[in-house]
Amino acid sequence: EQYYGLEKIFEDLEGNFYFFTNNYIYACVVKISATGQVICSKHYGNSSGFIDAIMLTTGDFVAIGQVVNKNGWKYDSYMVKLNQDGEILWEKSTNFENSGYAETIINTEDGGMIIGGTRDGDVKFPGGSLFIAKIDLNGKLEWVRSLGYFNSVTRKILKTGPSNYTIVSSGLASSSGANSHILLTNIDDSGKINWSKRLPNSNGGQYLVFDAIMKKDELILTGIYS
Repeated sequence: EQYYGLEKIFEDLEGNFYFFTNNYIYACVVKISATGQVICSKHYGNSSGFIDAIMLTTGDFVAIGQVVNKNGWKYDSYMVKLNQDGEILWEKSTNFENSGYAETIINTEDGGMIIGGTRDGDVKFPGGSLFIAKIDLNGKLEWVRSLGYFNSVTRKILKTGPSNYTIVSSGLASSSGANSHILLTNIDDSGKINWSKRLPNSNGGQYLVFDAIMKKDELILTGIYS
C-alpha cells in the first residue's frame, strides 16, 4: 500500500510500532508488531495526511496534519485522536481563522495540547503567516494566535520551563536568500508571547531547519545549508 511519507513513529510497552504517514491521498496509521508483521492499517480523510503526532499517557494518540477543505483547493488543519487499534475517538478539521495546516504538536502541563502551523495569505498577512493554537483533550479550541511571519514553516514546539514553550520555525529560503532565517518564539500556556527572535543568516548561504531538541538549557537545531 501507499505507506510513503512516514512522518512519525512510536513504540508501545508491548514492543509494537505505530507509523503515521503523509502521502497527500489519505492520512494513515500502520501498527506493526515487534517482528515486523502488520497488525492493522487504517486510513482517515480523503486528500489528507499526518505531519506530527503525540502519544498520550493513556496510550492513545493525537495526530495532526492537513486535509483538503470543502472548497477542494485549499488545506485545513486536520486533528484526530486514535486508540492503539487505530479507532477514531474524535476527528476535527479547522481553518484556525484561515486556510492552512497543522505542523507540530506538544502536550501541556494542564492536559491540553499546543499546535503550531502555517496559514495561507490574506489581506492582513499577504505572504501567509504562522499560527499557534491550544486545544483540550477533546479537541476544543481554547485560543489561537498569529505570529505574523510570512513564507515560513513551524518545525517544533519545545518545553523550555514550567508552563513555558519555545516554538522553532524556519523561513523558506528564496533565490536571493532574503527569507533564510530561524525564528524562535517563547510563549506560556495562555498563548502570551514572552519574546520572539529572528536569527538571520549572516554568512551568505541559505538554510532550512527541520528539527530541534533541548539539551539542558541549550537549543540544538538540524537542517539543510546551501
